[in-house]
Parts: sequence; structure tokens; C-alpha cells
Amino acid sequence: MRTTLLAIAMFACTGAANGADSRPNIILFLADDMGQGDTSAYQDFTRNPDKSQVHTPTMERLAASGLLFTDGHSPAAYCNPTRISLLRGRRTVSKPEQFGTPLPAMLQRAGYRTYGVGKWHVFFQKGADFHASSPIKLCALDFGFDHYTGTQHNITKSPAFHVDRAYQRYDAQTRSLVPNHSKDAPGYGNPGGPHEPICQQIWLNTARGYMDAHAAAGGHADQPFFLYYPSHANHNKLLPASDLDGVPVKGACQTADGRALSTDRDSLRLDRSEMIYENDVAIGRLLKWLGETDDPRNPGEKMLANTLFIFSSDNGANEQAGRLANGRLSENKGSIEEGGHREPFIVSWPKRIPAGVTSSTQISLLDMFATLAAVAGEELADDEALDSFNMLDAFLHPETAQPRPKGIYAAQSLRPAHLMIRDGDFKIVWETTKPLTFTGLYDLRKDLAESRNLLGNPEFAQVEKKLKQQARTFLKDGRSRPRNGAANQHN
Repeated sequence: MRTTLLAIAMFACTGAANGADSRPNIILFLADDMGQGDTSAYQDFTRNPDKSQVHTPTMERLAASGLLFTDGHSPAAYCNPTRISLLRGRRTVSKPEQFGTPLPAMLQRAGYRTYGVGKWHVFFQKGADFHASSPIKLCALDFGFDHYTGTQHNITKSPAFHVDRAYQRYDAQTRSLVPNHSKDAPGYGNPGGPHEPICQQIWLNTARGYMDAHAAAGGHADQPFFLYYPSHANHNKLLPASDLDGVPVKGACQTADGRALSTDRDSLRLDRSEMIYENDVAIGRLLKWLGETDDPRNPGEKMLANTLFIFSSDNGANEQAGRLANGRLSENKGSIEEGGHREPFIVSWPKRIPAGVTSSTQISLLDMFATLAAVAGEELADDEALDSFNMLDAFLHPETAQPRPKGIYAAQSLRPAHLMIRDGDFKIVWETTKPLTFTGLYDLRKDLAESRNLLGNPEFAQVEKKLKQQARTFLKDGRSRPRNGAANQHN
């Protein structure tokens, strides 16, 4: 059974005065290894001091123009399982044949054009060699993208760039990607030196190229687009760009109190801070393009007015990041504690989302599948996005929105040793043993740092019993949302 909301369909389907498709463009920008404490947009929540806070003015402006979630999560504490879960709206899997319907394929079905740039790190099967004439067998195109330019996974482990199914190399003279005609792998960082400093500019140029072509008269200009932008920053290696579009990055990072960050100090690592700032500049360049480009579907308006922009991260800051990178949260990347998977999560949509609001509603990157289906006016089948909930009402009406129907779920890794689930403010953690071994119970409202384990405390016996049952049901059912298309019924 498939269902959808009349209220959603009324604005999500065609409805502009000229008969054009009025649904928004969607940009999903995913940072790498970035905690809440890495952006000054979250200082009211993290309480990081100005002297120890990287200044991210664009992220601040994005939050001021939209909605900032303080309880937003990735579905895992590592990048690969998070990306898999994000794009399938379900808990992670280890084989491509288990994937199910991908998010971009669902949006294609709804009439969106789909583009991607950056770090893929999902499922990938290389061609016979790294020659441009040796097509890649399995890549983003097989998951619903019309076009994708990026790397197989982390820059340091990806021996070649690719454009769609063709291998590319970086040409230092033209500062662009060109077909790789060598039958040998270009190697890690060859040719043209280390790849990290030039990647962000390539992603920006390619993303704007896709959007320019899309917005041009004719072709696909009458359709909305989806742009997936998983930045490589700020994953190791930490080699920031010198500039983006001439806007200085390296040497331009400042702390929130206005001091130039020229060396490691006040818990901040210089190279990592500059890569955080690189993401900030990249977001700014995308917003600049949106603000300057005419919207072919809405004459007299710019693209920015009808674009839903989502910013988050694939997991928390890593352990080398310093004690404030995850704010007040405990632990870091790779941990089932909050610092492993509670992320910056900011959304902006000038026509719909109220500006300058902070929300404590629980939300997960898992929810982007069902939420974007609602935005697109697309009905979900009962077997699609089984752990995803439509949280569009939390975007549009944050002051009155209902809470997420089921508590946040997060896995430690692809084959997790630890998992957690939330029920309101309470969180329970267990090991994936048989029988299950429960290891922690925490009240996050009173103990955000998870310093007091309530497991076995008689005062919380009923809470413990309830959460243990929820954990067992969660594992047994293999899905979070009820059957009969309830993903679109929540709001």
C-alpha cells in the first residue's frame, strides 16, 4: 500500500502560476568527520569559548536563514555505513544486492534530475584497470545518479578520480580532470601532487557545471534537481586548499573572537581547522551561485528562493580533533557515545522553513529519504526506506512538530559491536552478542556527557525494561516504521 499527504502534494507537485514544476531543488552537503563543536553556528549549544572555536560565518548565516537541530544524528559513527544508510533510508548493509531502492533513484522516479560530486564511499566495483576506456562496473550511476564526479572513497585511498564510469586524472596545467590514458593507476597523489588541496575546487566547479547545464533554457530546466555533495573535508589527510574561486582558505582561518589562526593553539589544530573553514567557504560559493542564478521555473526569482539546502556530517570529529570538536558530547568518531554520531544538522529553504530557529527535535540522516520523498510528492512503497520517517513537519513547523515516532538509532560501524536506541531523553546501549549484552543506560537531558550509567539502578527499572524491549523489537522487526506506507503518514 502506498500513501502520501494531500498537504504535501498541494505544494510539492506542480503549482506555479506558469504551470511549471514548483517543487524545490535539493542540495545535501555532507561534511566528513565534523562535530558540532567544529562550527561556530553551534556555540549556543556547545558553549565552546570563542578563543577555541573555528569561525564558520557561512554556516552561521545558513542557520540564521533556516533551522538548526541540536539533536541531529548520523546513523553510524563511521563514514561508510552512514553513507549507505543515508542513501537507502535503512540500517546499513554490507553487499550491494541488499541495498534496495536508493534515495536518488526515488527522486528520479519523482521527476528530479540527480547529480553528485565528491567522496562516494558506498559500493564500487572498478574496471579492468584505471584507463579511461575501461569502464567502472559499479558506481554512483547504478544508485540513481544521472551524473557523478568524485573518488571511490577517501582521497588517500582512491587511486583515481572518476567522472560517471570513466577514470580521470588531475591535470596540474589546466587544473582540471582529464581522461586517464595510462594503463597504470595514477597512484596516491600522482600526478599533480597530493590531491586534497585541489579536490574541493573540482567538486565546486563540477557541481556548478551540472547546475548551470540544468538551469540553461531547454533540456531539463523545467525539472527540479537534487545535488549530493559529500565533501572530502575534513578527513585525513589534512591538506587544505590555498583558495576556492580566489577566496583564501589556507592562512585565512580565524577563531570566533576574530584572531587569525596561524598555528595550533587553544585546542585547535591548524590544518584541520583550515579544512573546516574550507567547507564553510565551499558552502558559501554554492549559496552565491544559487543567489545569482535565475530560476527558469520561477521567472523573476533566483535559484536560492526555491532550494532546500541541508548541511550535516557523516559522523563526529575524530580523536585527533581536540576535546572541543564535539562540544559537550562524550567521545568521538567510531564511538557509540553521542560524540560519535550527533552532528551539526542545519536546513534552509527560504520559501518554507522559518528563519533563525533552533530545534531540539530528534532527527537522523536516515530520515532524509522519507522527508525528501514528501518534498518531492513521491509515494513510498512499504518495502522502501524502512528506518526513515517523514520529518518535513519538523522543518516547516518546528515549534509545533510532533517528535520522531521512534527513537534515534545509531550503529558503531558497518558490522557494529555496539548499537544504541533512544526513547525521549533516555538512551540504551548494547553489544551485538547472543544473547544481547546491555552495557549502558543514560538520561541525556541531565547527563549529556554520559558520565552516569543508570543500568541496574532501581529508580530507572521501568525505563530500562521498556528500552530493552524496544531494542529487541527493533532487531527482530528489521524496520523502524510500521507497515502500510507509514513513512508518509507521520506528518
